[in-house]
Amino acid sequence: MRVNYYQTIHKALRRLLYLFSIELGCEDMGIEENAQKLQTQFLQLKALLEEHAHHEDKYLHPFISQKLPKESNEIVKEHAEQDKHMQAIADMFTSVLAQSDIKERQHLGYQLYVLFNRFVADYIAHLDQEEAVIMPLLWQCCDDDDELMKPLQAFLASKTKQDFIDSLDYMLPAMNPQERELMLSSL
Repeated sequence: MRVNYYQTIHKALRRLLYLFSIELGCEDMGIEENAQKLQTQFLQLKALLEEHAHHEDKYLHPFISQKLPKESNEIVKEHAEQDKHMQAIADMFTSVLAQSDIKERQHLGYQLYVLFNRFVADYIAHLDQEEAVIMPLLWQCCDDDDELMKPLQAFLASKTKQDFIDSLDYMLPAMNPQERELMLSSL
């Protein structure tokens, strides 16, 4: 099996996005405590997605831009768009919580749900671009995994033991048994 920059983390991100989408759609935003809880969860998810993009930008994209300059430029643009979309969602949460009328908060909550799911659709397309286009092109232009491992090793070297432990909370539930075994055996 070849080095794959995206497989495990993208599975984890998809899982988190889908679970949050379901919860956002099921909660009554007319209840202020629900809206506050969801805002907190979203801000945690937003921070994780921003951290993921930052790691790609810092560790993977310099390598990708050497090998695939056109595709790399597109990914960088998509990351900037994702930042704008996530900020719009954060702003919408602020608007929901600022609304004192329960019915209006419920109405805005549904608009927030639609906005978030539009973001999810765009984000999933971005993940697909990285997985279905970028990674196969990298496999074609890199004969061996040693070259592909260098950016990944730099990323892993930047992480503390606590960073790794924290990531297990969202990574392990997204993995199948074989992936879990492989990850845990490599510790």
